[in-house]
Order: sequence, then C-alpha cells, then structure tokens
Amino acid sequence: MAVLRVFLLAYLFFFCESCDFQIAHSSEQLINSNLISKGLVCDGVLLTVDGSQVTGNEFVLGSQVEFEFKNLRAVDESSSEVERTVSIYILKNGIDTVKKFSFPVNRGKNDKGRIDSKIYFTNLMVASGSLDHLACIVFEEDGKDKSLTFKYTFRTIPVVFQEYERKGLYCDYSYLFDRESENIITEQVYSGNGLLTVAIVGLGGLEEEKGITFPQVNVKVMDSNGNILLTTEKHFDLKVDSGVDPKHLKEPFGIDLNLKNKLKTNSIKIIVDIKDQKSEKALSTIFEMTLN
Repeated sequence: MAVLRVFLLAYLFFFCESCDFQIAHSSEQLINSNLISKGLVCDGVLLTVDGSQVTGNEFVLGSQVEFEFKNLRAVDESSSEVERTVSIYILKNGIDTVKKFSFPVNRGKNDKGRIDSKIYFTNLMVASGSLDHLACIVFEEDGKDKSLTFKYTFRTIPVVFQEYERKGLYCDYSYLFDRESENIITEQVYSGNGLLTVAIVGLGGLEEEKGITFPQVNVKVMDSNGNILLTTEKHFDLKVDSGVDPKHLKEPFGIDLNLKNKLKTNSIKIIVDIKDQKSEKALSTIFEMTLN
C-alpha cells in the first residue's frame, strides 16, 4: 500500500549543481550556527519546509523539511573526486527514534570545487510543546577523518484542520494521506481525487485480555450539508485468539477511503471513531477540509 512509503521517518536526496553558485543571494537566509567542522565546511544551510524558506523551529506534522548545505567542501580542497557518507538521525529527548539512515555521496566536483547537498525528511515526530526534537546530519569523508555535523532542534505542531476528543484512549498521532500524490495532507484546502488513507500511529490505552486488545475503528465522511458520503470500519474480532497484540498497535495502520466522484460539495468532514470493545474507552479525531 502506498501509504507505507511515508512511515519511514527520513528520506534522503542529494543534488550537485555544476554551475558556479553565488552565495550572497539577498533572498536566502542561511543558517551558520550549530555547525561542527572537522575538515569539511560549507557556507551555510538553507532551511525550507514544503518548498518555502523558513527560519523557525516549528514544523507541521507531515511536512517535508529540507536542509541544503551550500558549497559543501573539504578545507584543503585537495581531491578532485569526493567520496562521502551522510547520515541523518531524528531524535526525541536525546533518544534516536529510528535507526541511523546512512547513504554514500559519490560526486565529482566542478571546476570551482563546489557541491550543494540537499537532505530532507518527512516530519512524523509526535506533536510536542517544547523544542525536544533534534535533526542531526553528519557528513563524513571516507578514510580521511573529515566530517561536518549539523544539529537543529524543533518541535512538531498538528495540522490546523484536525481535532481530537479523548476518552481514555490515545494515539501518538494520526494523519490523512493522499494516495494519488503519495503525500501527507498538511493544508486545509484539498484538490485531490479522493483516494485517501487515514493513518493511526501508536494507539494505546486499550484494556487487555490475556495480553490481547480489541479495538474497532469506524470512519464516516460527510459533506457540507451533513450528508454521509462514505462509511467504513476496521473491525478486530472479539475472539481472544483473533485480537491484536498491543505492541502491534504501536506500528502505523491505515484505513483506505475511496471518495472518487463523491466530492461534489464545498467541504468535507472525516470523522474517525476508535472504540475499545472491552470497555467504554474511546478516541475520536475529526478532519475538516475545504475542497478546491
């Protein structure tokens, strides 16, 4: 399923420009702090979120965060071929949330010795009230004990068109995924074809019976007039041997929605109700989007 592609916390992309890059563009505000140089340097880091330049430390859940390292190079400029590895760590409270993502960067220099490297990740960190998240990016030059480390603290904020109602159950986060564009929806205005997935991550608070839980997830989609466009459910059997290990609910799971040819209104409301079949506990989240 396409939604599984975004469950990784980081995607890396490297790009080298062959043209001579002018550093002092008035429209660019480069970050020069939080850089630790050991033989490798750059002229600064350009931060963009969903394609727009930003300078803050708040990233919306599901947004694409990109760091572009301008004129990445060795101090001595000695080698004509550059063989480097870049690793990215995404941490919360100093704890690595995923394994290290490490990829080789094998790129030749142009005649000016300049390389611009873009590295991005999709922000799937839990919403937080403080700057307790950290992106750490490390470039290393193979066999030469040279490195450049960049650290950037941030916090995650939820999308503005989502609300939660908690009655004993909780989840780390949930989001809407557009299967057509293969992107998490971060804007309230939606212009897709209606192939959506509701993703739920880190569901907890369920009563256990012999180490097994029994959640039920119901999704209802309504138009601006209150008409029901679609209902669907993900039902887990009440039999003890067919329930769900609570450890598995820490992993993402999704409910696919097909609203093709049904989006003929000004807005839609997607209501997700999660119930514990062994108690009165529940969790609801509502997405309200304007259609374009």
